[in-house]
Amino acid sequence: ASKQDLSFKQLEAEFQKVLGIEALNNDLLKTLGLVNRQGYTYAGQLLSDSPGPYHASLDIARFGESSSLFLHRESLEDCSVLYQYHRVLELLDAWYAQYEQVSGFYREKRIQIPREACREALVNALVHRDYSLRVGIRVAAYPDRLEITSPGGLPSGLSLAEYLSGRISVPRNAIVAQVFHRLSIMERFATGVRRIQESYRDFLQKPSFLVTENTVTVVLPKVSYTEVHERKVYVSDRKAVHQRVLSLFFTTETITRSDVEHQLGISATSAKRVLAGMVQSYLVKKEGVGPATRYRRM
Repeated sequence: ASKQDLSFKQLEAEFQKVLGIEALNNDLLKTLGLVNRQGYTYAGQLLSDSPGPYHASLDIARFGESSSLFLHRESLEDCSVLYQYHRVLELLDAWYAQYEQVSGFYREKRIQIPREACREALVNALVHRDYSLRVGIRVAAYPDRLEITSPGGLPSGLSLAEYLSGRISVPRNAIVAQVFHRLSIMERFATGVRRIQESYRDFLQKPSFLVTENTVTVVLPKVSYTEVHERKVYVSDRKAVHQRVLSLFFTTETITRSDVEHQLGISATSAKRVLAGMVQSYLVKKEGVGPATRYRRM
């Protein structure tokens, strides 16, 4: 697609669903940094329905017992990076056996590889990859692990130790990262690696990070939820609950526990637990104490 005939149906649908906007007009595209005086920006190309020759491809394959046995393979080309994100998660949900349990207020479907880790590793690849390279992101699903390889090494100025600490972020594609953040796909800058590590906290298996000059690979081993027994394995539709709470910030800068109670139709105790989880996930920050406590979006 040329810079004059791009469409944003996928992005518009996401903004309508998550943020409640009526239409993705040109003013909003400019605000998002997808359009400037010269036309569509690089980020605008990547988030359009048909990026064209911008090498925004992603290859995903499912392997059998050996790397030479292909059970499924797809090449996602000339499509929005948003579509790539959703399609990969859809396939992983189908390929890895699902596990479900009710725990308190939450209910969530999990797969044999912590879904939070899958999501964060995929988001990191889409946001941090070097789109100037003529190779795509590679997602390889093996019976015992998932590997996500992103083209391009670490961004200039970011050391391996800083990357592994999960406390510093230097996104190559800052506008794409900002859009993902607005859509609550990317929770907060510089927390992806840490969240991947934390998702394996209750398991013997641990993720690994392989960094070379030209690639970054995240290896996520399969886990067994039965191994943790009575330890906290939250099974919840946590993201959907959090998005409903975040929608309160469309009309105000801060919210209270009472606001969450009314928005979700839950008790004060449950609302407190939801907000505590959102603070821990760096979605909101707590201000004040006692009756004066309020919450602000990060």
